[in-house]
Amino acid sequence: MLPVLPMGRGLPLRMVHTQEIAEAIATVLHQHSGGPFEPAADTPVTAAVSRTCSAPGLCTRPRQWSAAAMSAAWHVPLQQVDTLWLDMGSVLPMTDTTRGRTEHGRPPAEDGPDVSTEMVESMKDASHRTPVLRPRTVLGTLDATIRHRPVEVRRCP
Repeated sequence: MLPVLPMGRGLPLRMVHTQEIAEAIATVLHQHSGGPFEPAADTPVTAAVSRTCSAPGLCTRPRQWSAAAMSAAWHVPLQQVDTLWLDMGSVLPMTDTTRGRTEHGRPPAEDGPDVSTEMVESMKDASHRTPVLRPRTVLGTLDATIRHRPVEVRRCP
């Protein structure tokens, strides 16, 4: 894993543990409540927070560098995320977590930086390999793309 965080210094991320999502869904179903709510932790993860909790040697790059790298990787195609996602994350406001705490009585048990740390540590731990988290290489991805073509241009069977 490269020690580069593909986000600008000011871009905050909401983090939520999968266990929190499962419990929130069960609570909503049990209470028969409708409408949206945000189950994420109150403390967002910023580049500075992520550098201190998840990866002490992490270095961030300006948003323009991240956008250029994402665009190049998207067009090759080495990764599946267009730069529009980065643009959207840069301009959208943080979601409010009040309704999840008050109406559903569900304050998050895990803090955002703690969830981030657990996620990064899980990605580093290769003992739980799954098809999604299998080790990948740039050459392997290029080879698969050349052999099978990107999903959006494959012929239907």
